[in-house]
Amino acid sequence: ETDSLDELLKYAINQGSKTYEKNPDLIFTNYSRLVNTQVGIKKGQREYATRKVLDTIAFIEDMILNTVREEMENGTEYHDIYAICKERAEQIVKYAYLPMQRLIA
Repeated sequence: ETDSLDELLKYAINQGSKTYEKNPDLIFTNYSRLVNTQVGIKKGQREYATRKVLDTIAFIEDMILNTVREEMENGTEYHDIYAICKERAEQIVKYAYLPMQRLIA
């Protein structure tokens, strides 16, 4: 996922992103936050997540990797790439049927 986000960072800067140009780590923060929010955990809680949540995280991250590549090839605007990833992550979580308890007790 990191390589794809590195490429997306360059892509966004080429499209005129001043935010990512000034703060390149923000792209990683934004996509990590997207994943965590979708599965219902906070920053730093992945090591305590249940197996089902971890599997869902892996699936979402794989989707992001592939979506970023495909959409950059299609010339999609970088804001729209994020929106597409978010929409697809929501669909994954919808059908993952995650348990109420997301963390190991």
